This record gives sequence, structure tokens and C-alpha cells, in this order.
Amino acid sequence: MSDIIIAPALPEDIDAIMAVQNNAYSAITPENRETMASRIKLAPEGCFTAKQNGMLMGYILSHPFIAGEIPPLGKPLEQLPPNADSWYLHDLALECGLRGTGAAALLVNAVKYIAAKHGFQQIFLVSIQQSSGFWRKMGFAEILPEDGKIMQKLRSYGRDAIYMKAEI
Repeated sequence: MSDIIIAPALPEDIDAIMAVQNNAYSAITPENRETMASRIKLAPEGCFTAKQNGMLMGYILSHPFIAGEIPPLGKPLEQLPPNADSWYLHDLALECGLRGTGAAALLVNAVKYIAAKHGFQQIFLVSIQQSSGFWRKMGFAEILPEDGKIMQKLRSYGRDAIYMKAEI
């Protein structure tokens, strides 16, 4: 794990981030470049990359948001909500060669640190591709949204989408 470097995601990393995303997802259509870049633009402090031997092999994108709400899939964020009361982990993806190395935990811990530094006490995410077991290991637990509109957005993430939360 010593050769894995966690660094802030930069706008110029977007091509490599898109390549990792395209390799990581099979159950959903990967998000477009504008959607991914909007997270880095609006909340650069919550976006990180994992590099190994100088190559970008993974990333995590996150930003302030509103507890109990889910950003629409595949749409760029125009702005962060001014009344944000929590942190939202938008996406984490790793190339196969980085899986099992601890890189994912390093990325998640970087986000937890930043969210706490900004005064937030909880992080939300949508687990897809049957990744809820991984997220449980990272300290997240399933929550059931009570709002029908939120359930509709959750379904847009895929049949196995699960809304999850971690306390910081």
C-alpha cells in the first residue's frame, strides 16, 4: 500500500477519471464527463484520486448536500445547496489492480476527514452493483427513504440501489 498516493482530484484528471469509471461499472451506464467534472469544480476539497506508480487508478468524488435527498443520476450539479446539512459521496471507483490494496479505505477516510472538517456529522451515498457489503465495512448502514420522490430517484440508480449513511 505504500506506493498508493492519495491526492486532490484536479480538473485535468477528468480523462483518467472517466477511463476508471468506464472500467468499473457494468450495471449502470457510466455518467457523462460534465456530471463528473461538476463535482470537482464545485467541491474540489471533497474529490480525491488514488495513484499507483504515477498512474491514476482510482477516485472518489463527494460534496456537501442535503440529508435524505439524492442527486439525480447523470446530471451535472449547477451549484451546491446553500442549506447543505450533510456530505454526499457521489462516486468511488478503482481499477482492478488497486482493489484489495486498502486504497478504497484511504479514499473514504479522506472524504470522512474533509466532511468532518467542514462541520458535517453524516455522509450519505447510494450503493450500486451489490456493493453494500463493502460500504458496511466502511461504516455505512442502509436507510429507507420515506419520501416517494426520493425512492423514484433511487430507482434511477438501478434495481439494487441502496441508500446508505455513515455517522462521522
